[in-house]
Amino acid sequence: IEFLAERCHMKKFKFRLSTPLKVKQMLEDIKKQELADAIAAKNREANRLQLLKTTELRIRNEMFNSLSKATEIQELKGYDSCLYKIRVQTNSQRIAVQTADEAYETVRISFIESKRDRQILEKVREKKYITHIQEMNRDEQKQSDESAIISFSRREGDSTDARG
Repeated sequence: IEFLAERCHMKKFKFRLSTPLKVKQMLEDIKKQELADAIAAKNREANRLQLLKTTELRIRNEMFNSLSKATEIQELKGYDSCLYKIRVQTNSQRIAVQTADEAYETVRISFIESKRDRQILEKVREKKYITHIQEMNRDEQKQSDESAIISFSRREGDSTDARG
């Protein structure tokens, strides 16, 4: 549209807040990348927790299978020790998942705020652009009206000369 304005010799639209708008867009892009990173971290931690739970289940099954085969006490202690370590890691991983969830939520809110800030400036830009187009249309209409009046006056003047 600005290209058409230049071709029609209309004054070019200049938005005086274009630099802050560009900054807001860049900030939004950064926040979007941070959000993607937070989602990846959250998923990674959740997957680790799931892996620990699966490992614990597998070890429990092995332990119960060993119990049915009259296994030695030493082997059962090994399973118990392994299960204890898995439980500790699982509890630690639950905290890591919760921390990742909280970090994700913080980044998500920050992204939403930066997006809202950019959208506000975009709306202001749109309104200013609409006002600019309306001014251009009024100026064009005024010039058209003036041309019509001048043309009409010349024709009236020519017809008066011809009658006189």
